[in-house]
Amino acid sequence: MAATLGKVAKRAGVAIDTARKALRGDPSVRSYLMERVQQAAKDLDYHPNLLARALRGNLLNLVPISVLELNQMYYGGLASSLSHRLVGIGMEPALCFNPEHLMRMSQTLSTSASILATGFDEKTVRVRA
Repeated sequence: MAATLGKVAKRAGVAIDTARKALRGDPSVRSYLMERVQQAAKDLDYHPNLLARALRGNLLNLVPISVLELNQMYYGGLASSLSHRLVGIGMEPALCFNPEHLMRMSQTLSTSASILATGFDEKTVRVRA
């Protein structure tokens, strides 16, 4: 069973709100409590639920990527490079199957950005940031 924020808080002996703040590095949390919460999260192999965080904050750091011709070496490498760079800046890449899927995901989830990578012969590329 997956670790939850509640389980982390219970193990650390703090309130759930304190655990949430500690895991986000809130300076209002005392250092010894922050250490206890971080250790509890590590012991339980806790990972935040990004969808729950998005629903709470009304924004998901998810960036849908639609890369046409993914089976071609260039586009596969492009998707990989984009994904690594997004993760490096705290975003979560999500591969889409086509531009329509990309737009549907962007609108439904209120994502941070969308990336549509196509060949040079495309007449229109829509960017939403």
